[in-house]
Amino acid sequence: MISRVFLDIETAPVAETDPAWLHWLAVQDRDVRAPGNLKDPEKIAAAIAEKRAALAGERDRTTLDPMLGSIVAIGVALDGGPVTVLHGTDERALLLELAAWLPDASVRFVGHNVGGFDGPWIQARAYRHGLRHLAHRFGVPGCKPWDRPLEDTRDLWPCRDVRGLDPVRGVNGASLPSLCRFLGIDVADDDITGADVAAALARGDVEAVVEHCRRDVERVRAVYALLTGW
Repeated sequence: MISRVFLDIETAPVAETDPAWLHWLAVQDRDVRAPGNLKDPEKIAAAIAEKRAALAGERDRTTLDPMLGSIVAIGVALDGGPVTVLHGTDERALLLELAAWLPDASVRFVGHNVGGFDGPWIQARAYRHGLRHLAHRFGVPGCKPWDRPLEDTRDLWPCRDVRGLDPVRGVNGASLPSLCRFLGIDVADDDITGADVAAALARGDVEAVVEHCRRDVERVRAVYALLTGW
């Protein structure tokens, strides 16, 4: 029987001094213009400064971009075993730690949006660090989506609807906490969400990030078990 690795990752934004980020800013800055109806030099300068500040604010959103952001925590559990959270600021070392943790035998990776986020992120960052063997654990280049060793609880949920997201009913992929509440799965709330990870890291609260990652792995395993009878 193939084992399952229950998985969740946490990501951080690109560093302000990262050359890739500075290059992105420089490219975007070429198109910064003041509205054409402004004639006053001070108002023009203020408008340009405002647009540049907005560009700089985009750095927080690089937690969603695997070509700029980075992985800072990886929560894993093999079948019914304990949850392990690998974490650190040296991303290559972190990914090598994951590669060493994974069993040699084939596994299936289970996560909430693992097909749209966690899996692709690990693959992209593994390629970035020359860790092709790890990237291929999540699917070889050119393979069909159904051939990837992934099971996504967001896709298993019957209320998924390709017409779009309904934040009230939670169709098209209900959030993991909302699924747990709806299904009566008792995993205690934690102090942060994925959106708070960057701020927690900025204030040095690594433990909050680790605990959030740990509980998300527990949540996804509980949801998977309830939906599939695993």
